[in-house]
Amino acid sequence: MNTNQFKIFIPDSRFRFTTNRIMYTLLVVFILVTALVGEKSEIPIMLMEITLFSIFILFIISSFRKQKLHGKLSGILELKNDSIVIGNKVISIEDIEQIDFKLSDYVGRRERIGRYDWNLNPRISAGIRNNCEIKTVDGNFQKVHFQVIHDSDFLQNRKTIILYHKAGKITFKRLSQILYAYSYSEIQELKGDVLEI
Repeated sequence: MNTNQFKIFIPDSRFRFTTNRIMYTLLVVFILVTALVGEKSEIPIMLMEITLFSIFILFIISSFRKQKLHGKLSGILELKNDSIVIGNKVISIEDIEQIDFKLSDYVGRRERIGRYDWNLNPRISAGIRNNCEIKTVDGNFQKVHFQVIHDSDFLQNRKTIILYHKAGKITFKRLSQILYAYSYSEIQELKGDVLEI
């Protein structure tokens, strides 16, 4: 696959029993049972302690587990200088009013653990939390999710993304965010690249 091509991810919206849902539901149930039964029986307290211990172990293990794809990879998103191809559909740049990219993920990215984060679900990403939003001149809106394999893969399309900006499809502010140009020197370099291309 070329650097300007990304696998399209089609999410599955079915309800799933995740580690979080199962363990925290058990914990709440055991807390309620313990509160209702009181000190009459030690079984609910023992089950609650086992659940708390399991939550602690699963919390540690979650950092080493890879997220599953809850959906399927089907088709290719291709970024071309004069068009964007989504599967078999070619959308010409002239037919696009606005383009936006939301990039926050790549395969193998580890989710950081926050101060109050007790997420028990896998923390190694499948790279599917990225999307391309296209608003066409006829008012249609399309959002496509896609997978990024390496953290620098999308940035290899810098020239193409700049061409989208020059065609008036992405604002300069958004362009700088998409291409991670935040410091003064990075923004000046980006302005130079825009003038050169």
